Amino acid sequence: MTHLIDNRDGHDPFLNLALEEYCVRTCGPDDRFLLLYVNDPVVVIGKHQNPFREADHAFLKQNNIALVRRISGGGAVYHDNGNLNFSLIARFDRRQFGRFDAYYQPIVEFLQQLGLPACLTAKRDIMVNGAKISGNARFTDMKTMLCHGTLLFNADLPVLARVLASDTPIEHAQGSRSVRSRVANIQALAARTLTHSDFKSGLLAALTAPCGALTPLQPTPAQWRAIRHLSRIKYESWDWNYGKTPDFTVRQVLRAGGPAARIHVRKGRFAAIEWDTSGPPPAANKLWQQWRGRHFDPLAARFQVSAQVDAT
Repeated sequence: MTHLIDNRDGHDPFLNLALEEYCVRTCGPDDRFLLLYVNDPVVVIGKHQNPFREADHAFLKQNNIALVRRISGGGAVYHDNGNLNFSLIARFDRRQFGRFDAYYQPIVEFLQQLGLPACLTAKRDIMVNGAKISGNARFTDMKTMLCHGTLLFNADLPVLARVLASDTPIEHAQGSRSVRSRVANIQALAARTLTHSDFKSGLLAALTAPCGALTPLQPTPAQWRAIRHLSRIKYESWDWNYGKTPDFTVRQVLRAGGPAARIHVRKGRFAAIEWDTSGPPPAANKLWQQWRGRHFDPLAARFQVSAQVDAT
C-alpha cells in the first residue's frame, strides 16, 4: 500500500524537509509513502557540502532566498514555485538501493508521454536532449530508504544560474562539490501546453500506477508539533546548515597589488587568519582576536579585512 502524505500545501522549505525526515524516521516499514511539495525560493545543499562553495550569499541576502541542508548527499539545487519536488519512502532493501530505475522509471515514462525524450543517467539525473530537468538523491538509515528529487517545471532559470554561483573565494575545501549542468524547464520542452496543476496530477497518476491506489495520510496534531519542533531545532538552525560545513580556506585579495589574507574556517567558524608577507601583522593580530570562534560570514570578512588594512 502507498500513502500520499498531506503537507497542507505548505511551501516552507524547512518544514517540508522536516516532514520528509519525520516520515523517514517514523513511518512503518511495510508500506510505501509519497510526498509531493513546492517550496518557496531556497537553495538546498547536500549533507556533505559547503554552502559557501555552492551559493552566492550576497544574492541570497538581497533576494530573501533561504538556504537549507538536507539529509541526503548529492549536489546543490534551487527550488522555487516553478519546481515540483517528490519524495519516495520505502522499506530499506539492499538489492534495490542502487537500482534507481525502480523508483524513477515511472517519472521518466510520464515525461516521455509528454513528448520529452527523457532518460535517467548513472548519476540519478533525468535529462532531455542533454539538458537536466531533474536532480535526485537518496538516503537510508538501514531501515527505511528515501529517494527524492526536484523537477524543473517552469522555474526561474536565470535566478537558478545566478544563485548557484559562489561569491566566496575559496582556495581549499573538503566535502563534495556540485557538478553544474545545462538545465531546462519541462513546460518549455513539452509537446503540449501544460499547467503546473496538470503536471502534478499527471505525475501523481504515474507514480500511483505501479502500486495501485493511494491512501491519503494526514499527520495528526501531535505529529505536526513534532515536525515543527524538528524544523526549528534542525532545519532552521545555523548548526545544521552551516556548522556542518567541512573545513575550508578562503583567500581574500584586498585590492590590486595589496596584501592578501587566508582565512581558515572550521565547522563554519573563523579558526585562523594568515597574511602574506606584505600584510600588516599588528592588524592581523587585532582582527584575529575579534573574529576567533565567530560564525564565518563572507560578506563581513571581505569588508572588515579591507577596513582593517586601510586603518593600518
